[in-house]
Amino acid sequence: MICDLTVNDLDLVFNYGNDFFKESYYAGKTKLNVEKAKELATALIEHKNGIALIDKNTGAYFFGRLEEHFFSDFVCAYDYVTYVPKEHRGNGSGYRLLKKFIQVAEEKGANEIIVGDIADIDTETLHKIHEKLGLKYRSKVYSKIVGE
Repeated sequence: MICDLTVNDLDLVFNYGNDFFKESYYAGKTKLNVEKAKELATALIEHKNGIALIDKNTGAYFFGRLEEHFFSDFVCAYDYVTYVPKEHRGNGSGYRLLKKFIQVAEEKGANEIIVGDIADIDTETLHKIHEKLGLKYRSKVYSKIVGE
């Protein structure tokens, strides 16, 4: 069951958040700051342009936001994170979360949906989900860890 995430769900989310971080590209490059992440999550939950969702059956969660482009009134919906615990992958939870994100974003007036994949967790499956939801691959992200 996908529903809006509340501040009461944050302890569960950040229990899984530790797992997300350990699997991500950023493990070993930086330290997880749970308090900082909770502050951002709370802000997204409370702000009219924030989108925070949870699958109560699996503990999977999503965080994102809506924001106007800096050059126009065009509203984009961006994701911060979609995470499905390992033991629940393959059951459609991630698909349902992203589908709900797109629905909520459209209801809130988004003109464009932008999701990324910078954590490198099960990217092949994620790309298939994105395509199934009608999202099109259109750009690349380049990054550098300073000092590496």
